[in-house]
Amino acid sequence: MTDYYFSALGLLLGVGEALFASPIVFKLHDGIEAVEADAQLTVVEKMAAVCVQFMAQGSYAVLDAYYASAKVLKPFREQGLHLITKHENFHGCPCCL
Repeated sequence: MTDYYFSALGLLLGVGEALFASPIVFKLHDGIEAVEADAQLTVVEKMAAVCVQFMAQGSYAVLDAYYASAKVLKPFREQGLHLITKHENFHGCPCCL
């Protein structure tokens, strides 16, 4: 069985109290024959690249804790992007902040 990895980026929109996610881009990364120049990049690096390519400076990305790594944070800082995620070991104590 082949695993498939994809990245999706959407825009969060709201009208009144209703919120909607409008898809902007969807990319299939692994599970198909590699023909892209970035075939050697990890799934985490590919997601960071999608965000950097399509998000404006000052934007916020909400990503799974899996993506909270230097491979995402470094390009985000360079492009002025912000990351919102869940810290896996967060217990509310000052040492985890």
